[in-house]
Order: sequence, then C-alpha cells, then structure tokens
Amino acid sequence: MAPWKKDQKKELTYYNEREWRYCPSWKESSVLSAAFKENKTEKEELNMILKKSLLSFMPEDVKFILIKDKQSIGKIAATIKKMPINESQKNELITKIITFEEIREDY
Repeated sequence: MAPWKKDQKKELTYYNEREWRYCPSWKESSVLSAAFKENKTEKEELNMILKKSLLSFMPEDVKFILIKDKQSIGKIAATIKKMPINESQKNELITKIITFEEIREDY
C-alpha cells in the first residue's frame, strides 16, 4: 500500500523520468550480451562491433542538455569544448545547458 492516503495525490516531477536511449536492432543481440561477459577480450571485440552502429546526430539536433544542478555546468561545458566540432557549434551547445533547478523555478 502507498505511504500516502488515497485522498492525497503524490507530486511527481515527470522531467526526471525522461531519457532517451539508443538500442541496436535485435539482429545485434550478441553485442548486447557484452555487458554480461566476464572475458575481457570477448567483451572488447563485441564493443568494437557495436561501435559500427553508433547513433549519429548533429549539434543542431540537440534542443536541451538537462543536468541536475549548476555545479555540473562547468564539467559539461568542458566536455563540450573538447568535442571535435567547430567553435560555433560548441558555443551553441553550451547555451542549451539547463538545470532541473531552473526548470522548477521557471516553469
């Protein structure tokens, strides 16, 4: 039974539940099993196969980069600055960083 009464509603923040994941096709199921392999060599070989089907997208495709708090902005920005894209694209991505704190305050 839920820890709250039936007449009370539990407040949920659905933004915390959103995430996108890339899943290779089922044809590549042997690659997915790499997470459970104890043999390091076999795992590395399977990971190399998976690298052939990476999901690709352009910086312009990104709408938001959602992070937990302001303390993480510097680390994310530093990671973006190391990306092999032009300076304009890097700057655009950095401006798309938004925190959950900001969402709660503004929306």
